[in-house]
Amino acid sequence: MHIIRHPHCAWYVYPACAAICVRWQGRVAACHGGGFQLGGRCPPVIKTKRVIAMQEIIGTSNRVLEVDLSTKQSSIYEVTDRELRLYLGGKGLGLKLLYDRMEPGIDPLGEENMIAFMMGVLMGTGAPCSGRFAAVTKSPLTGIMVAASCGGPFGMALKTSGWDGLIVRGKSSEPVYLSVDSKGAEFKSAKGIWGKDTHAAQEIMLGEGS
Repeated sequence: MHIIRHPHCAWYVYPACAAICVRWQGRVAACHGGGFQLGGRCPPVIKTKRVIAMQEIIGTSNRVLEVDLSTKQSSIYEVTDRELRLYLGGKGLGLKLLYDRMEPGIDPLGEENMIAFMMGVLMGTGAPCSGRFAAVTKSPLTGIMVAASCGGPFGMALKTSGWDGLIVRGKSSEPVYLSVDSKGAEFKSAKGIWGKDTHAAQEIMLGEGS
């Protein structure tokens, strides 16, 4: 068995039952494998002389990219320490940021509505179930806020570009798509891919270097 310790968090790997348990500030935060569930009870920690030093991972860049399709402009929002402590990231932070930006009673299908793509703090660490991101907006079906848990490579690509989230607002006068890097977003014409299926559109965008 190997114990990998961090000042506040430790991974306990139990070979006998193939379970990986994450302890946060002395409490069980998650347990994966071996029949254990989130918040489940872990088996006793087996003492071992082998301790592997673990480098601290910075889980956030504290930057959210905001894009306005109407004006073709983008800006950077710096997430505050208080917001990080209260909402961490992902769905929680996304709901808070949209709450601050959207007026009550807006049309969910209107250009006043926004959609936020928010990454979690553990994305990129290899922690179990950490490779997903949240898409947050106001639902046209219910008229209240809604969030979807999403997979695929988009979340990791945005996170490794240096962003904890992307907020999109407004309505473009012509078809466009966004090319995002660590510096911000570039608005590119999508007239050539308008009406094509996702596979054909992706091939064209990859060919353009996006």
